Amino acid sequence: MRLRALGAALLIAGCTAAPVRIADPVAFETFCGARTIQPQVLKSLLTSADDRPLPEMPNEIAVRTALRNHGGVIAYWDDQPLALPQTAAILGERDGYARLRALAVTVGPANDTSRRIYLLVRDHSLVRWLVEHSAGSGSICTAAKS
Repeated sequence: MRLRALGAALLIAGCTAAPVRIADPVAFETFCGARTIQPQVLKSLLTSADDRPLPEMPNEIAVRTALRNHGGVIAYWDDQPLALPQTAAILGERDGYARLRALAVTVGPANDTSRRIYLLVRDHSLVRWLVEHSAGSGSICTAAKS
């Protein structure tokens, strides 16, 4: 009986898709001034997104204005799959992954425990910005090393 249960568990484990690794961005657009970008903070913010899009739907101008006013970064990907099942369902994706084109993050203090992130995603074959909270922490821009 145990052997049968173990076989079933192995079969189920073999059918479960492995999580998709977040690749390094293909490009950055920085609003950090003389400071340097902290790419590891980007991945932390993405992997801790709360998977509940906020009702606001900013456009490109609003996102760029926030970055110009507060500093930050836009990181770009080529349809990076991002495990956000609820968000993906809203966007018309059936596999539980949102297709990320860009992440925009304003500068935040290193001790932030929650912050807003802007995600440029595919939405039913269109592309739009949405906003979510993220529990990731750390400042995206830090003083340049001398």
